[in-house]
Amino acid sequence: MIGEHDDALDELAELLDIWGGDAERWPAHVAPRIAAMLGRPGAQALLAQARALDRVIATARDAPAERSPEASRALTDRIVAAAMSQQPAQQAGSRVVPFPARERASPPRRSFERQWQAAGLLAASLLVGVFAGGSLNVGPVVQELADAAGISSVVYSTLSEDLGEDETP
Repeated sequence: MIGEHDDALDELAELLDIWGGDAERWPAHVAPRIAAMLGRPGAQALLAQARALDRVIATARDAPAERSPEASRALTDRIVAAAMSQQPAQQAGSRVVPFPARERASPPRRSFERQWQAAGLLAASLLVGVFAGGSLNVGPVVQELADAAGISSVVYSTLSEDLGEDETP
């Protein structure tokens, strides 16, 4: 029973969120369900909330979409006047602990030598890559490395397919 009660109120809340608290806006297929659930305890509170929300939305619709420059200026003046009339927190008696301003820590500097080492290493790897890629005799070198690693048949068949050679090990 309690689970059904909660489910019914949840469904009512969802329907009121969708269609609002005004019975004239409820579609014909929904109105009987809402009306049947309104007799449950707590349902009238949900209906009152939905009607209050409808009034707020209606009020917002009636408000001018754009304020005049004079109205905006008057609102700004009222906000500034209210802010200026308030006393600062320290004068009002609250205790604020002042902290001295700290200097920002500068990021760690990399040494000039480290930067050149990294640049030199990148340049060397580029040259090795260009040399290895441009050389036509890469196959024998790769084959020797594969033999040393114990994977020579896999490397040989792959190289043969890539180079278009016969597969005779």
